[in-house]
Parts: sequence; structure tokens; C-alpha cells
Amino acid sequence: MMRGEHSGFELMQKLYEEFKDTGMDFCQDFREYAYNGYIRMSPTAMALARPCRDEEGDYWFIRAAVGPLPEVMAMLPGYLPRIAWCRNNDGIIRMYKTDRLFRLAIKQLEKEREKHVSETLSAN
Repeated sequence: MMRGEHSGFELMQKLYEEFKDTGMDFCQDFREYAYNGYIRMSPTAMALARPCRDEEGDYWFIRAAVGPLPEVMAMLPGYLPRIAWCRNNDGIIRMYKTDRLFRLAIKQLEKEREKHVSETLSAN
């Protein structure tokens, strides 16, 4: 299977190392999400997520994710109407509508397809 220079697992480890945050421990989070959430890995992406609920209803909380957005979205084990996460470990939890993120992922896939078609046509 084709993949980049590093696997999703390696990319996630590097992400944790880059934060240099004593409150974020990769091994501890891996264990926590293995017991109480979901861990999804591929050769190019990885995500740690768990379902949560607040006064507005159910949502996914993504502790950490690396890789292309379309692939990370496809890793979620089921649909919940919202997704929350912090960007770059900034401590601000952002809430997004899942449908909006799916639209963004689809746009990314369409751009990749157009690029591939263009490269294929120019190579011929």
C-alpha cells in the first residue's frame, strides 16, 4: 500500500512530541481511547475520538487527529451531528457541524480528483 514518508501512527507520535505539553501524553491517551473511545489508524492517518453529550445533544470529541480531512472523517465509526476538537492544542474547544466538515472533505476530494485528471491528461 502506498503511503507517505511516515505512517499515521508515527505522525501522531510526532504531533504529541511537537506540543511539548506535559498534559498530553501519547501513551496515556492511546490507552484511554482504547478503553473508552475509538482509535482508528491507516497508513496515512490516525484519530482518537469518543462520543460525548451536552445540553445540545450528541457529538464526537476528537482528542487528536492527523492525516487528510476526508480520511479522518471516514474513520469516525458512526454519524453524530457535531464534532469538537482543539486546533494545535490551543486549549479552545471548537464545535463544528458534521455536515459542514463532510462538505469540506468532499471539496478536498474533488480538488484532488481534478488535479489527478489534469496530470493524467497532460502526461498523455
